[in-house]
Amino acid sequence: MASEVDGQEEDQQQQESTLEKTYGGDLYALSIETLGDHCAHHGYYENHLQLDSNGALNEDSFTLAREAAVRLIDKLLLWANIPDGGGPGPQRILDVLMGLGAVSRYFGKKFPHATVQGISLSKVEVEIATKLTASQNLSDKVSFFYADARTLPFRNNEYDLVWCLECADHILEREQIFRPYAI
Repeated sequence: MASEVDGQEEDQQQQESTLEKTYGGDLYALSIETLGDHCAHHGYYENHLQLDSNGALNEDSFTLAREAAVRLIDKLLLWANIPDGGGPGPQRILDVLMGLGAVSRYFGKKFPHATVQGISLSKVEVEIATKLTASQNLSDKVSFFYADARTLPFRNNEYDLVWCLECADHILEREQIFRPYAI
């Protein structure tokens, strides 16, 4: 049993180290400041990205990518029958493995009566997301903290909406985050 616990702790440390290297650098934070929220997210594209004469994405393509990322969020909310920001909508939202908090901030703006909490395995992500959120004056609605998605520290039914997109590939034991919780 002790070796199993040691192995889990080693896996956890490996995941944290990988996240710190990937998202903890100044370059990643700079890309967010330069390109805006959602610069590294999947998207729902209705238009094709355009390349400049050097084969690089042009400014219009960055705009299209940001718009496509937001469009994907909205399409998934619609598909899940989540009321748009005009209705009551969810009141308590959890963003699992929130990265730098772009989706959390989007929800904070989209759902005016909601509070949003994001969790991450990376303390650096939590720091950067907190700073970016403060710069957008959303700290009263949106907050972040360090937590492990495999062992969520919440009561059942604490949240109206749990967002878990683009994160399962960062978790070694995926079945742990998708197992059903007793109600």
